[in-house]
Order: sequence, then structure tokens, then C-alpha cells
Amino acid sequence: MALTSKLYSASFTRPSNATQYAATDLVANSTVAGNVVPNVINDPTMTDAGYNWLRSVTLKHSQASVTTSSFKVWLLNALPAITNGDNGAIAGPTLAQILDIVPLDVDNLVTGAGAIGKAYYDAGLILLPRTFYFLVEATAAYTPASAEVFTAEFRLEAA
Repeated sequence: MALTSKLYSASFTRPSNATQYAATDLVANSTVAGNVVPNVINDPTMTDAGYNWLRSVTLKHSQASVTTSSFKVWLLNALPAITNGDNGAIAGPTLAQILDIVPLDVDNLVTGAGAIGKAYYDAGLILLPRTFYFLVEATAAYTPASAEVFTAEFRLEAA
């Protein structure tokens, strides 16, 4: 059986401020919890009962910082009820919603274009459903650019 590789991505723009993040802070589109929109990835080629193997996660942000920025990408099987906004402690997802949490160091700087980091799962250790959600968490101090854009890319593979 041939494996099919697919690449899906989603982006969000964080608020127009440069308030520094601390470890465990949510990186999101709004400072108001009720306005935070978790990002969704949907694979229209899968059935509702189907699953994809996660092969890689890439996280990009539009600011080229001079130091490594560290984040986690939370992978969720259902839309979470977010209880804090951007720059507040990440809160809301339940244990039953969490599929996995992927740590990433975004340290490959692209002059004038931002920064990029990637995690590989060639052994296919993480299964993702047809539709999944993700959140981004800062894992260390990071001073963002105002209205900085974050993009997550997921390379998926299905039999």
C-alpha cells in the first residue's frame, strides 16, 4: 500500500503589542479568552474514522529574533474552551482533548523573514484524526513583535 504525504498549515496573528511572554504563556490571536480562536487542521481526504501519522511539525514566526525562541505546539482532538487570552498561562484544554504536546526550538533565523523550527516523527509515533486543533505555548521568555504572525505546518501521512 502506498503512503500519501500531505502538508497542512494554519496561521494566526498575535495582538498588536510587544509584551514579553514567560514560560507557560499562551501565544494566541487575542488577549481576551472568549476571543481566542484555536487553530484547526482538517484533512478532507480522510474519513471521520480515519487517522494520519504525524511526520513533522514546523513552527514559524515572522520576527527574526537574535536568540532561540522555545515553544510547544499542543495537539488536540476537540475544540478546547480557552480560559485565558494571549500572554496568560495556557489553560482550558482537558486531558481527554490532548493528543500530544510537541516541543520546538525556533532557532533557525531567516534574515528579514523570521525564524523557523522543526520536529520530526519519522517513526510515526503520533496518530492524528481527520480534524485536530492546535495551540502554541511559550516555554521560555520571548519578546514578540507587534502583530507577529505564527504559522504551524504539519506533514501527515496516511496509508
